[in-house]
Amino acid sequence: MIYSFYNKRKEIKPLSYFYIMLFKDIPGHESLKSTFIANIVKGKMAHARLFLGAEGSAAMPLALAYAQYIQCQQRGKTDSCGTCNACLKNQKFIHPDLHFSFPFAGKKDDHSNLFIKEWRRLLLDSPFLTLDAWQSELALANKQLNININECHQVHARLSMKPFESEFQILIMWLPEYLGKEGNSLLKLIEEPSARTQLIFVAENKELILPTILSRTQLTQIPVFSDIEVREYLQQKTKVDQAVASSLAFLSEGNIGLAMRLLTDIKDDFTPLFSNWMQICREGKPVRIVEWVEQFSRSGKSGIGRETQKSFMHFGLKMIREALLLSLGVPSLLRMKPDPVATGWFQYISVENAPKIVAEIDKSIYHIERNANPKILFLDVSLRLHRLLSK
Repeated sequence: MIYSFYNKRKEIKPLSYFYIMLFKDIPGHESLKSTFIANIVKGKMAHARLFLGAEGSAAMPLALAYAQYIQCQQRGKTDSCGTCNACLKNQKFIHPDLHFSFPFAGKKDDHSNLFIKEWRRLLLDSPFLTLDAWQSELALANKQLNININECHQVHARLSMKPFESEFQILIMWLPEYLGKEGNSLLKLIEEPSARTQLIFVAENKELILPTILSRTQLTQIPVFSDIEVREYLQQKTKVDQAVASSLAFLSEGNIGLAMRLLTDIKDDFTPLFSNWMQICREGKPVRIVEWVEQFSRSGKSGIGRETQKSFMHFGLKMIREALLLSLGVPSLLRMKPDPVATGWFQYISVENAPKIVAEIDKSIYHIERNANPKILFLDVSLRLHRLLSK
């Protein structure tokens, strides 16, 4: 029965305790952590580093842990202590020698420090940053963000002074891709910073970074998280059950930031729900289709809201991919282990109908985003999928 999906909802605690300043709290990447620590201990730190990783990767958490280890007053062999005065200030992002620069939307004379409260609040919620989360925090969903020339001047001003408390002062710039030609004003600083200054750039798209900046930094590629790492992290930090964590990991594709944002909407495993829908569409019995649509499209305790409906359809796109891989005879590329019973509908996915099914689901997502009537929408797409699955 489809109703079991809705009767097991659990309340998830707010995501306000995802502090990650220690290397040990970051899933995986053990080789990178060891290399960073060895370089710091030996005093062989590059003065300008570029951490390049996909959205929601470990790039920002590693940058924060790297900065804290440099400034820690009681470093261990494998991590910062987490308890000294410097670590405590780093954990609240108020260390006077830790500076941040990031894209924002404002007047030409604005700079990032005007938005530092919002920035700290977002980092305290989760260091696995996404641009959507930052724009939501600023309530600037429809405005273009950038790092303007005044921000570049402010960076020069902040780093022109000597460190206050630590041996090193550190600047972390998030998304240098948003530096236009104004970024060339930072070249002298990147090439010849003061002896006690460390610059860390955290980026997502190498192609959008100014070549003049790219050539002056030491690049470190940050791999995406595996599904297992995302699942285990969610289970450890939120106590969500394994099935839901696996569903979120599958949907987020290594983006922990996205997985945590989806956690507030997704309280159950999508796999049985989507599989049940596919089976019902395949059978094409009008009564069962109408029953499913009535239940699914209803908001509230007995149904799910629009954002979750959209996430459900995105999950479906990934499930179609898995089914197609099996159809093509390449199970080694699967990201999940299909249950033969739960995913019996996989056998009806082929090279011929898969693109058309994907097109129908994509179209549904488009209409969900534009507030289409959910009953009409899901009834229509269910009937269309029946025609495709029954051939």
